Amino acid sequence: MKVSSYRFANAKWHPELPEPQPSAVEVSTQADGSFRADTLCQHLVLCFGGFRYVQESGGLALLRRHFPTAHLVGCSTAGEISGARVYDRGVTLVSMEFEATGVACEIMALHGENTGEVESRTLIDALYKRASDDNPLRHIIVLSDAQHVSGAALVDGIEAALDGQLNRVSITGGLAGDNARFGRSDVWFNQPPETAQMCAIGLYGNTLQVGIGLEGGWMALGASRKVTKASGNTLYELDDRQALDIYRDYLGDYFSGLPKSGLLFPLLIKPADRAPVIRALVAVDGEDASMTYAGDIAEGSEARLMTAGLEGLLGAASIAAATARDSAGPLEDCIGDTFALAVSCYARRAALGQRTDEELEAVASSLPNQCTVAGFYSYGEIGRDPRHDLDDKGTGLHNQTMAITFLVERA
Repeated sequence: MKVSSYRFANAKWHPELPEPQPSAVEVSTQADGSFRADTLCQHLVLCFGGFRYVQESGGLALLRRHFPTAHLVGCSTAGEISGARVYDRGVTLVSMEFEATGVACEIMALHGENTGEVESRTLIDALYKRASDDNPLRHIIVLSDAQHVSGAALVDGIEAALDGQLNRVSITGGLAGDNARFGRSDVWFNQPPETAQMCAIGLYGNTLQVGIGLEGGWMALGASRKVTKASGNTLYELDDRQALDIYRDYLGDYFSGLPKSGLLFPLLIKPADRAPVIRALVAVDGEDASMTYAGDIAEGSEARLMTAGLEGLLGAASIAAATARDSAGPLEDCIGDTFALAVSCYARRAALGQRTDEELEAVASSLPNQCTVAGFYSYGEIGRDPRHDLDDKGTGLHNQTMAITFLVERA
């Protein structure tokens, strides 16, 4: 695998893009509105940044001329990750030319609110149909609009697609961001985004090894409680008490700073049939004593208030990277370069503030020398933590988590 990274800033690509080449990829629009390339390819280009900056950089048409054999996939962000730095108002691009790994992409429009189950299931089913005994599906990366999708529905669709599959592949990814505006979030594949979309990238073959690490760095604060009243991503009561009153008891002086100060006090949610996930507080309504989170909270789940110092968050990022590196296996026989996709939560960035780059430095220090790191700050992280898998149902939507996907090809 050959990995190259680029950054568009100040009206220029750094370094310059490869020389333009004739186009060699045929694409077609499907009857259901999805968009796909007709065959597997061995070149994937990931592009992270607001689409307005992608347009300023020359747009997807320009990237197609420079990367004619690649699938061009990307999303808007709450900050672009390039190496050990976070950037805004630009574009981070990484090109992966595989030796023997095939790449396929599927994309679908999202219509209405709280969607995602049908779309994620359909996309993953389509990727499985491309697999064969000689070319098995190894890993899936999911990128989705954040404003129209329901995290619970997205995960339900993933699990429905995986049920019955003999080869239950690992899945990672994230929800597209919009910095602190929480407005439009874009996802695209080879064409400009005209509507809210979800995209799934399938990686195929016997030479690809994938390592995954997800860590939050949060510690328990107080007792575990039962979610007794909630709707979607809005929480009302824990143990039949107003959740807002419980926060008031524990947060002290921090309570007056809600919801911003709540970024330092997320909830750990343990559903009955899924792996635990972190939920970040995004809004508080004093009139109905409700609290809104960046992800669904099911009634009947266990909930526990969490906290962490900044050092805990930095340490967790290092552990996530080390776990991903180690779970990919030994690197002695790797072919070419290695790549780490880093997806971290916008709430972590807000909590870390000026120390955000230290989180990325911690990630880089735990990965092999010369490993290319790229990714984005998201509105939700998708991933299965192999250490916390519950009967193969550990694929979830997380908040306030550093999620690392480490890719390496072996001979």
